[in-house]
Amino acid sequence: MEKVEWSIVVAVTEVSSSMPKEQWQEDMPLPGDIILDLNTRDGIPLGMETFYTQKAALENELRQNYNRTEDALRLKVRRSHSIVDLKVFVIAEESCMPKKHYTIRAFADTRHVVVLDECTYNVYTDLQECSERILKTYAQQRMESKATLVKQRAEELLNDRRFGKSTINYSWESKMDANLPAEGSSMMFTLLFMPFRDDSADQCRAVEETTSRAMTWLCAAQSSGVPIMFINIQTELILDTPNKMAQLFNDSCNQDSAKSGSILRLTDSGRYMIDSWERLKIEIARGVRLWYAPVAAELPVDLKLDQGQTRYGLNVNRTEEGFCYISAVDSGSVSERAGLKRILQSAISQEKHLVISRVAGKKITPWMVSSAGLIHCYDHMALGEALIFARCIYGCARIHVMVCEGARPELIDNTEGIKL
Repeated sequence: MEKVEWSIVVAVTEVSSSMPKEQWQEDMPLPGDIILDLNTRDGIPLGMETFYTQKAALENELRQNYNRTEDALRLKVRRSHSIVDLKVFVIAEESCMPKKHYTIRAFADTRHVVVLDECTYNVYTDLQECSERILKTYAQQRMESKATLVKQRAEELLNDRRFGKSTINYSWESKMDANLPAEGSSMMFTLLFMPFRDDSADQCRAVEETTSRAMTWLCAAQSSGVPIMFINIQTELILDTPNKMAQLFNDSCNQDSAKSGSILRLTDSGRYMIDSWERLKIEIARGVRLWYAPVAAELPVDLKLDQGQTRYGLNVNRTEEGFCYISAVDSGSVSERAGLKRILQSAISQEKHLVISRVAGKKITPWMVSSAGLIHCYDHMALGEALIFARCIYGCARIHVMVCEGARPELIDNTEGIKL
């Protein structure tokens, strides 16, 4: 393009006042951008581009694209001494009646609507210099605003995060035979596992059998090297009826023994019926909740990546009982510098797994066993993503590990896990 004062081009002359100047971005059409091409050609060499010299010609092309698609279009503009490829939407100026006029808006912000007009080279140059000054003036503010938005979004994702869940087929009968002190009997009488069903009779089995499975899980976890200890065990009533019946059930519990005799006569069955004061049948299932804790304590470890680093240097596996544990720490990695390799070696010497109990303060230990015997636990392959979210918010990723002592050296095996 010849740089002469009388050269006429079609360029962006204004941006809607509803779009604050401090939020202008380089990937948006800005005042001084000369319109070159809309959604057609690639690879226009600098100095070989053609320009719109009449606004009517550009409007006609905008109208055709508006009628043809509502998707975003590619727009090529000349900005200073370079060609910039932008993503925009064609919109109609509804206020211009009876004849519609068309313009463009930025892809990323609906407020960024521009005015297109014919102007001389001098006007174009002045507009371009003004846009460059605005971009430079608010550059730091834009970066801080963008970083804040990214942090807020990451915090939302972490707060809403539901760690990947999976189920595990578990050999309950063989585990019970191998781990319970007395075959088929629990260590104490009464633990939340959902009541196990007897498929043949379509009924829940006795509380004794549900408790036996809970204690099987605890003993097997301890034998596999998970450093936990027994705290408490209790039965838990599960109201297997619509929510609207819950208040009737609670009311019936407060009646005299004549009206609530069925509640007072709790049996060891896995499921039973009671009559409410309105003679409505309410079905109650009895689950078992087990309480356990780390043998010693939970130790917080902060993992902070250096510039350019993307991996934490952890190898994470999962036990049959659903615990995520660290099986290896890479030499020279972030995890080694944080002390995890030393802690892992100590755990191995004490014949225990180095179990991860929390990520960013959220528990990642197993939380339920279904009536079918499936352990609901967390997907160890999703831990890397959670660590990224935590790092984005807090600058580093914090995990908690169970400090331990006591199983078998061969339990820390060489099976390949998930590397983070």
